[in-house]
Amino acid sequence: MASAPASYGNTTTKPLGLFSRVMNTGSQFVMEGVKNLVLKQQNLPVTRILDNLMEMKSNPETDDFRYFDPKMLRGNDRKLMTLDTLIPKCYGAMTAQFRGTKIHSKRYVPYKNNLSLKREDEKAIVFVVGGGNYIEYQNLIDYIKGKPGKHILYGCSELFNATQFVKQVVFRLRVPLLAMMCADHQGAAQNMVGIGNVVLAAGGSGGAASPDKSRMGRPRQDGGAVPIAITCFTRGLDIRKEKADVLCPGDCPLEEFSVFGNIVYASVSSICGAAVHKGVISNSGGPVRIYSLPGRENYSSVVANGIQSQTLSRWSASFTVTKGKSGTQEATGQAASTAQPPSGKRLKKTPNKKAGNKDCKADIAFLIDGSFNIGQRRFNLQKNFVGKVALMLGIGTEGPHVGLVQASEHPKIEFYLKNFTSAKDVLFAIKEVGFRGGNSNTGKALKHTAQKFFTAETGVRKGIPKVVVVFIDGWPSDDIEEAGIVAREFGVNVFIVSVAKPIPEELGMVQDVAFIDKAVCRNNGFFSYHMPNWFGTTKYVKPLVQKLCTHEQMMCSKTCYNSVNIAFLIDGSSSVGDSNFRIMLEFVSNIAKTFEISDIGAKIAAVQFTYDQRTEFSFTDYSTKENVLAVIRNIRYMSGGTATGDAISFTVRNVFGPVRDSPNKNFLVVVTDGQSYDDVRGPAAAAHDAGITIFSVGVAWAPLDDLRDMASKPKESHAFFTREFTGLEPIVSDVIRGICRDFLESQQ
Repeated sequence: MASAPASYGNTTTKPLGLFSRVMNTGSQFVMEGVKNLVLKQQNLPVTRILDNLMEMKSNPETDDFRYFDPKMLRGNDRKLMTLDTLIPKCYGAMTAQFRGTKIHSKRYVPYKNNLSLKREDEKAIVFVVGGGNYIEYQNLIDYIKGKPGKHILYGCSELFNATQFVKQVVFRLRVPLLAMMCADHQGAAQNMVGIGNVVLAAGGSGGAASPDKSRMGRPRQDGGAVPIAITCFTRGLDIRKEKADVLCPGDCPLEEFSVFGNIVYASVSSICGAAVHKGVISNSGGPVRIYSLPGRENYSSVVANGIQSQTLSRWSASFTVTKGKSGTQEATGQAASTAQPPSGKRLKKTPNKKAGNKDCKADIAFLIDGSFNIGQRRFNLQKNFVGKVALMLGIGTEGPHVGLVQASEHPKIEFYLKNFTSAKDVLFAIKEVGFRGGNSNTGKALKHTAQKFFTAETGVRKGIPKVVVVFIDGWPSDDIEEAGIVAREFGVNVFIVSVAKPIPEELGMVQDVAFIDKAVCRNNGFFSYHMPNWFGTTKYVKPLVQKLCTHEQMMCSKTCYNSVNIAFLIDGSSSVGDSNFRIMLEFVSNIAKTFEISDIGAKIAAVQFTYDQRTEFSFTDYSTKENVLAVIRNIRYMSGGTATGDAISFTVRNVFGPVRDSPNKNFLVVVTDGQSYDDVRGPAAAAHDAGITIFSVGVAWAPLDDLRDMASKPKESHAFFTREFTGLEPIVSDVIRGICRDFLESQQ
């Protein structure tokens, strides 16, 4: 190992020892032959693992790797550790003989004077124990050429020759096709260039792969290429060419296009959507030429050709579109394939996941820490964790929607709730978020999020809980208590995910040691969550998701408009008459339409009574405001006598009974025009005892004593009377205010 590492190919990748001497004395044509063996755009397993580790990417290949960073250890974390905590699980039996060996973390501090962690991501040593090869080395060279400023040192305990390498590939990666092809070439194992036409597959299951002809345009008589048939929702990032001709199908749903920008579009945009937006094609489809462009900031929002494009603060790649050349291939609407399917096997249909997890309805803003307090390395780990949470939530049009805000010196909304409605797009967007730095002004960012993020224009949905998940690494630099108060006033549920709480020696630098309790929605333990550090966080994902999906616990989202059950008891006796009955239904509709009706929000029911009772609809029959208002308009007038007492008992038993355990507060609004033939006092008292608040509204000949006997206390604010049916309209606002007042008092 005394010889200096050799440089090869004007790159910063250098071989060690024996490998260095071989490269110094070997011939250039060997490496040129090796280049023919490797797919130019495909990284081998070693290169992929290295890329994941250096770039801090989340990937199943490296999720079990454990990072040892002594600078991250504080307080009680500085203790003896074993190789079990330092060595990746995949080493298995190779490390069994070393397990249990005690290592003190202070002996392995690789940095001095708190140098920036950025240098750690710029340099890497790849040392293969058990045999290296030219293929891995050349693949690393190709990888590092596209990474300016990166340096890789490659070494191995043994350098395999061609024969040994092929045996290892067949044994470890199980590549029967490669072995078969090599067997057909006599002496090929002795000369790497001799199998230069073989293309290696670097997948875990092995298998040789051939160039994908399905992605290549077939030649036409005019020398051009047939456009690639794509779907309505194929995105720019799915076409990995600088220029490509594609064919968009017709009749794509314009309202479902996801387009970001104008003229120049973020690569996450639909190609066909961008083409229609720009006017290159109509909704009947057609050929489109796409040109790849660099990423940019501030993609604008413009309405054009029936499509509303969206804003996006930043994206890593862009594209633009022009009119394409027509070809003979027909657009089928099937996605462009990246590989030929195995013969004799039928492709499985991909399940439709657009709806998302319907059991987890929430509008969630992730407020991540982007300050110097967390640093670049832990910032990337934080993004990985947020991505895992977003993936498990089940994002979709009818499930949870998420957005992202970065807290630093000044808050920045990275993307809104309406920007992405699929987990895949959200993961791409999270990956694109850049580190900002500055002070950790979490309070300022939380206040900004509560006031600016949750609006109808940015995608907030009525009746859906609004949630902010605040990640704090250490402690905030500003006051967070006031921001918590503002968030509660706006009906936002604040969760705090704290990482690496301040140790006793650091408490003097914290403005308020109880900042978590003062910022969360309720100081009951449900809204606070702690992780010791950013390593090995996978086990914390599911418990956090379960909290975010428990909408019954979202106390700060509960308002009088979304957390009440209101039943209307409507007099259908003969004295009312059909025209006045319609006025009564309008009165009921005007009250009902004020509330946020949904399956997890406010619920409405209606019962019409004479001597008999008829349930027009119950609390569980309709979960949208439109349906409720429509069925109210279509209620048929019964006509008959008046038995209000029996009607109250019927409603308590048959309408409120099934929702006895509902978290919503129960209200009953009785509308009648005359005296009841039965007792109302007893049934009303039973309703009060069942936790039902009664508002009584009388018209014309309704006795004031009956109204007061039915109404809840205080009687003066729960009983109303008007001489004419037209006088019902002013009472609407009085009933609504009374419901909200009673609800707020019940929450004290």
